[in-house]
Amino acid sequence: LEACHGTPHGQGCALQCEYGHRKTGDLYCQDGEFSSAECKRPCDLQALWPQGIPNAHDQICVGIAEDLLLTHGSTCVPACSAGYSSLDEAAYPICDDGVMAPASIECHADCTSPPIQGLIPGAQDLSVVCSGLKHGEACPLLCEEGFTSFGQVDCINGEFVAGTCQRNCLSLPAISGAENVDHCYGLGHGKTCAIRCRAGFTWLDNARCIGGAWEALDLCSSPCYPSDA
Repeated sequence: LEACHGTPHGQGCALQCEYGHRKTGDLYCQDGEFSSAECKRPCDLQALWPQGIPNAHDQICVGIAEDLLLTHGSTCVPACSAGYSSLDEAAYPICDDGVMAPASIECHADCTSPPIQGLIPGAQDLSVVCSGLKHGEACPLLCEEGFTSFGQVDCINGEFVAGTCQRNCLSLPAISGAENVDHCYGLGHGKTCAIRCRAGFTWLDNARCIGGAWEALDLCSSPCYPSDA
């Protein structure tokens, strides 16, 4: 810092850091005192991760120099091997004055093969739409006619985690005392169908489709008639 001696008030002096270090700013003279600035240490990945990281190339981070020094404030984008990915950018470690935070990183297996047909009951053939998913990616869950899709198909560390295809109600609810219920046909799983009761009957609730069947059918309460004395 000898070169900064005698810097006039209101002027700056460039802070020179050692190799691999990164300055937080330059020095500025204000009324006889320099502003705060420092040289932050790089992260020596060879020392921090001597065994490298599983399922990754030797360079560990994309674009890093051969000496494996990551400058302060830089993010390590993992150099995953073919067939592996780490797409969660929020989890990428950042060098903070010689320390990586978080202290570890992982490369997860991709889903190199499409889902086996029949793996998800009621689903269409997903071999095209779900082909080549990387870890953390997803594809839409397409269901056969007469089914409703719930969720999607996620690739998690080489395995598919999927929602479900729930069967629609392809029959009419047989509700004693109800008016016409034709509008209930084909209702999707989890949906309710409005029920109107005939004169003299009391409405209790609407019909609900659950997995292709109607959940409850006692929805119109019949009136009471006294017996002959």
